[in-house]
Amino acid sequence: NYLKGRDRMLLLFLDPPRVKDQAVLKNGEDQWLYFPKLKKAMKVSSRQQLLGSDFSYGDILNIDLQREYKATLLNTEGLAQDFSCYKLELIARKPTSTYAKIIYYVRKSDYAAIKREFYTKSNKKLKVLIFKEHNKELVPLRWEMSSILNPGDITLLLIKKIEKQEIPDLYFTLGYLQRGR
Repeated sequence: NYLKGRDRMLLLFLDPPRVKDQAVLKNGEDQWLYFPKLKKAMKVSSRQQLLGSDFSYGDILNIDLQREYKATLLNTEGLAQDFSCYKLELIARKPTSTYAKIIYYVRKSDYAAIKREFYTKSNKKLKVLIFKEHNKELVPLRWEMSSILNPGDITLLLIKKIEKQEIPDLYFTLGYLQRGR
């Protein structure tokens, strides 16, 4: 996973084997899914399901919630995963946002992300994302997404390693993906 600024990301899949070497590129508002066997990229929407999982592309690629949503503090006494939390309501600033509303729980002691609940325009809960196993920078290394539509199913995203390094702008282009990384 490569990240540059607030609007560029390159995500490379290592597992499971059926998606190994596929990649997702976000550059500004545009997002593409790259298929290495076909040597082709396809534009995707932030609302589309990510490779058959409970995640959408927007769940992974939307790294600037402040730009996409307007936040309001709902409660200073919220509780999530037995942590005392601030409970925030994030309302979409534009209709193209992945969700109309997000309820976001942030741990009081250190402001770590604990939980997000995702809602439709009609205020129906769609999914719940639980963050666990935060590193010293408070980045959650375990993401558990569950869909209200498929009770009992959980998609797990594990972050194995994070390292800071300078990333060339070239990495965030379709040409880079299609020529092979």
